Amino acid sequence: MCTRVAIASALLSATLLATPTFADPPKTISLSNATIITLPSVSEGNVASFTTPDGHSGWVRKLSNDAIPTPAFANGKIFTGAGMTTANFLALDAATGNILWQKPTTDSGPTSPVIQGRFVAYNTESCDTETRDEDSGELVWHETTGGSLLTQPVIAPAPDNMLIIPHPTMQRKAQMSDDSFKMLSVDLQTGKHHWEADMTADVLAAPVASNGRVFFTCTDGRLFCITTNYGGSGWHILAHATSAPVVVGDVLAVTTEEPRTFGGATVSVRRYNTATGESLDDKPLAPTTVGKAFLAPHQRAEWDYQGPKIAANGQTKTLFVAPGNTINAIDLDSGKTLWHTTISAWGLSNAANSLTPPALGKTNLYLGTARGQLLALKQSDASLAFAYNLSQPLASQPILADGNLYLGTTNGYLICLKLNNPDASNWTAWGGDAQHNKVE
Repeated sequence: MCTRVAIASALLSATLLATPTFADPPKTISLSNATIITLPSVSEGNVASFTTPDGHSGWVRKLSNDAIPTPAFANGKIFTGAGMTTANFLALDAATGNILWQKPTTDSGPTSPVIQGRFVAYNTESCDTETRDEDSGELVWHETTGGSLLTQPVIAPAPDNMLIIPHPTMQRKAQMSDDSFKMLSVDLQTGKHHWEADMTADVLAAPVASNGRVFFTCTDGRLFCITTNYGGSGWHILAHATSAPVVVGDVLAVTTEEPRTFGGATVSVRRYNTATGESLDDKPLAPTTVGKAFLAPHQRAEWDYQGPKIAANGQTKTLFVAPGNTINAIDLDSGKTLWHTTISAWGLSNAANSLTPPALGKTNLYLGTARGQLLALKQSDASLAFAYNLSQPLASQPILADGNLYLGTTNGYLICLKLNNPDASNWTAWGGDAQHNKVE
């Protein structure tokens, strides 16, 4: 197995530390009274509908026994891979869960997809990026990079219209160890190469595209900025970063692991100037204790580790981050913690992946728990909008489309909950969009 496995596993092994002190005591939200949704029994390859006790409907499809990464939505369709050990990519009717098309992939482990126009693209575990026609599923082009592709590509939109793919080269100096890492830019429509740039390690989760630049975190904790037009003229810094960044205007925010005198780390937020990489903070923001991550039997740390990815509301200039079982809201300009709340549920600890990264509507933030709860909080004050108990473990960020929630479980289910709430809209891929950087 590649050295990236050891790197990702190390990132997941934050030591349990004493709880940091806040100016105000953290609020605790108990999910003990979450509305229980009894999902119908469904065998692999099949779909079934359900109704919640409070009158909402939905559907559930069994895809495999593997963890299902964040799907993507476009034109009334849900696009997803069927899991890490499967070689299957599907398009489903978003309203019914019925399969519109499914195609075998070159290799197993299709990642979360990105979509622009008629093109849907994803990586597979061993070496191949595939781009398909979103309507028919036909393969438009594919690229073999020579290294395991366990993270997502990103689309740099017009005028660039590039698909940017992080990958190891596997020019091996020793058996089963990567020694070179690249960022490859290709034309989204044709796969024609534009440029390739060097990296110091593999990419964490996904690159982020914003304003003609690509920003990304490597598994060695470094942050990078490169231009999309030719792959150079940027900066990189050692930041101890542990998630993909988010970019709002001229500010980049990322979670970091801060070293402590007696060992271990505390997860915090740091802000940087996007033009120079200069730190904007004298001290870490919203320091939060996390414990060692728990992985379900069918999860792979190096494949579906997302870190505490920050979501940003560009209108209110607020950052939302969910390390461990705590959710923090941070003012983008001042760095002040606006509110912080701890989520309490049976069996839920402060393990690093207890909560999924949040998805943002206009008013609410939506996220799941490793114990199977799905909840929405008001962005303004962390008051609970709703909580459901699906009793299915959730690890990947949900998406919001046309008033509905779509999410994958760590044991192979894809679930749609029809909230019929316009707030649950326009967060259509991991990170919100094909740039992994939705900040509207």
